[in-house]
Amino acid sequence: MSPGSADPPAAGSRPPVSGVRVGVGLLLGIVAILVILLDGLLGQRPALRSSAPGTGLLLALLSAAALRELCALLGSAGIPSFPGFAAAASFAILALRSLLPAAGVRPGDAEAFGFAALGLAAVLPAAAAIGFRRPAGEEPGPDALRPLAGTALALLVVHLPMALLLELRLAPAAPGISSAHPAGLVLATMLVVGCKAGDSAAYFVGRTIGRRPLCWVSPKKTWEGAVAGLAAGTAAAALLGALFGLALPLGLAFGLTVNLAGQGGDLLESWVKRCCGAKDSGATFGEMGGALDLVDALLLAGPAGYLFHRVALA
Repeated sequence: MSPGSADPPAAGSRPPVSGVRVGVGLLLGIVAILVILLDGLLGQRPALRSSAPGTGLLLALLSAAALRELCALLGSAGIPSFPGFAAAASFAILALRSLLPAAGVRPGDAEAFGFAALGLAAVLPAAAAIGFRRPAGEEPGPDALRPLAGTALALLVVHLPMALLLELRLAPAAPGISSAHPAGLVLATMLVVGCKAGDSAAYFVGRTIGRRPLCWVSPKKTWEGAVAGLAAGTAAAALLGALFGLALPLGLAFGLTVNLAGQGGDLLESWVKRCCGAKDSGATFGEMGGALDLVDALLLAGPAGYLFHRVALA
C-alpha cells in the first residue's frame, strides 16, 4: 500500500503502529512466498519451466478483484462500466497467458496473445453494442459511450500493469542469473519484495518520525517515510538479486526504478480515490483496504520493472 501512510504526528506524540495491519501484511507475505515456492517447484518440470501457473493465477485473482473495486469507484463518481465483464476478461487472459508456454506456444507468440487479447477486451463491449439491433427511429447517444470508456480505463489502469508484471515473471533470462533459477521468477520476486519492504519501512518511519507531508493527494504520506521506503526497498531488491547472481549495480538500479515507480503507483491510486471521494477501494483486507489498495504500488512498478528488463537485462 501507501508509503509513509501515517498522519504527521503532533509534537510530543506518536501514533501507535497498527498490529492488525502488520498481521494482515505478514499473512499476505506468507501467501506470496507459498506462490513463489509453488512456481519454483513446478518450474523444475521441463513441461512447465517456461510457464507460471502459480503467479498467473494469483495475478489473475488480484486483477479481477481490483478491477471490480475500481469499477465500483468509477461508478460512485458517475462513470459507468461493465465490472463483471472486465473482471472475467482480465482473469481469463492472465490465467491463459501463464499456461500457454506449457501448451507448446512459443514465448513471443504467447506474449503477443496477452497484449492482443487486452486490445480485444477493450473493444468487445463496443462490438456487442453495435451487434444489438436498436429500436426503430432511435439513435445512440453519448451515454452509450460512457460504460465502454469506463471499462477500457479500468482495464488500462489495472489489467495492463498486472499483465506486464506477468511478462516480467516469464522473462527467460537475465545477465548473471544462473539458468538453474528462472530469471523471471527472480526479477518478479525482487520487484514485489522490494516494493513491500519499501512500503513497510515507509509505514514505520512515517508513523514514528514522519513530519513533512509528501503530496496533497495523500496527506498521510510523509517525505521521511518515502525516503526510508526508497532506501529499504532498493536495498532489499538488490540484495535478493545478488543472492542469485545479479550484479549489484544492476540490482540497485532495478530496485531504485521499481521503488520510485511503486511510490508513484501509490499516489496514482490515492488520486483516483480522492477523485471518487473514497478513503479505501474496499474492505477485503481490513485496515489495508481492498485488492486495489493492495496492488497500488504495482500499477506503475510492474510496467517499470518490465521496461527495465527489456532495456537493460534482456
